[in-house]
Amino acid sequence: MCQIFCDEPYVAVVITAIGITYFWWHRKVRVCDQGIVVRHKFAPWSDCRRWYWDACYRDVIVAEFQKSGRMAMKVPGADRAAVEALLQATA
Repeated sequence: MCQIFCDEPYVAVVITAIGITYFWWHRKVRVCDQGIVVRHKFAPWSDCRRWYWDACYRDVIVAEFQKSGRMAMKVPGADRAAVEALLQATA
């Protein structure tokens, strides 16, 4: 395995990029009536300062919370309207 990385350095870069992308987009995110749960952290909607759809990625929503900071979530296209209605109702 080390021989592959030594001879082809771009392979290590590609594997690293895939790993970072996997951990960034495959977080366990749950949108609930009372707030959002990311892995084991809960952020209530009352702490949400603002939310917006990402300009670069169509199905990504970003929510900014007072204590938890900014959270980006990938929303399936079929659920986009429902998530947006939930966020507008809690604002």
